[in-house]
Amino acid sequence: LTSNIATTTNLGTIKVGTNLTINPTTGVLSSVATGESRINQRIITISPDAGTADYQSITTAINNAIGTPGNYDGGSISSVYGEPTLTNQYILLVGPGEYTEKVNLPPYVNLVGEGMNRTFVKLSTGSSSESLGALITAGTNCCIENLTLNINSNGQNNATGIYSNSNNNIYIKDVEIIDSGSASTSNTIGIYLSKGSNHVIDNVKTTFDLGSGSVIGQFINNVQNIDIKNSNTAITSNSTNNYGIILDNIVNDNISHYHNFLKNNKLEVNSANNNYGIYHNNAESSINNST
Repeated sequence: LTSNIATTTNLGTIKVGTNLTINPTTGVLSSVATGESRINQRIITISPDAGTADYQSITTAINNAIGTPGNYDGGSISSVYGEPTLTNQYILLVGPGEYTEKVNLPPYVNLVGEGMNRTFVKLSTGSSSESLGALITAGTNCCIENLTLNINSNGQNNATGIYSNSNNNIYIKDVEIIDSGSASTSNTIGIYLSKGSNHVIDNVKTTFDLGSGSVIGQFINNVQNIDIKNSNTAITSNSTNNYGIILDNIVNDNISHYHNFLKNNKLEVNSANNNYGIYHNNAESSINNST
């Protein structure tokens, strides 16, 4: 049976097996199910199509199921299964479609889409700072993967794809970050990681061609142990400064000489007054097979 009746313009939400559905507009098979909820597995499903998942937006899922800052054991699900911790992590499984919202990701909560160019999370306007203008703000031990992030500053000073400050173990994998709309006036940044340690950026594709101040693929500041690998960055904005990667005040731990690695990365940076592929400022790192 279908939860939405099919018409000449709507495929209907067709359930396949116990945990698959066909998107009613695209025909794409998705693991976000219309059947029994997976909440008892700490997996919260999200889809823009009514009736096909636990929630229709990411923010609604976090606020209602997990809770709000200072009250992450007060949600409808976390009050039963406990707040997110290292041994009690939650997964937000986001189905295909577009979600226009800013996301504050609690610690130990993972945001997983259905793949690049299938699950889109969009920023509709920036703000006065990198943090306030962030599409996704990540807490400690967050994983973000299988998404396309579309950031539109809407002419504001700053727009950021992923932002995290003073948190550890941020893991970003299989994510595409693009810009659209109108250019920022100060900074456009794909990934902004400040302080904390043990971060991984793996197979991230960043493509920016807007911005009038500084346009930066990845800004890594004052962190200990960062691994950036298998990523492609193309910055072609007609701005003042274009940077592929900025490593600012990056230090190594006291155990091994190099725990800051850049490996198998490709960077194309041009069209600005000043263009930098990898910009080091008081930074220690090992760079291999990166062009």
